[in-house]
Amino acid sequence: MGNATKKAVIYCRVACQKQHSALVWQADQCRAYAEAHGYEVTEVLYDNGVSGTSTKRPGLLKLLDAIFAESEPQTLITLSISRLGRNWDDCRALCRSIEERGAKLLFVEHANPFGESA
Repeated sequence: MGNATKKAVIYCRVACQKQHSALVWQADQCRAYAEAHGYEVTEVLYDNGVSGTSTKRPGLLKLLDAIFAESEPQTLITLSISRLGRNWDDCRALCRSIEERGAKLLFVEHANPFGESA
């Protein structure tokens, strides 16, 4: 990889719009993780007040478009698996889909329970 900059997209989600401070906190934690691991954050995407029980979330869909549109695989950083979703099968499918495209998936609070990106 040489001196090439590692790029990452951050994804944050809260189920209730009243949790705005939690959304900001998630983004701050993810940015700190990215910086500590040598990633340049290219975009931060949010789903504010959106349940994790559905995969049809505007921020998540934009995230997948951003990751898959890049010619070079990017990295997705999110606080925890629960930010991707609340349905375990949906989370597993999302993780596999992301990794099958060559992108890396990192969780700030724990290792990836479905893959080897961490």
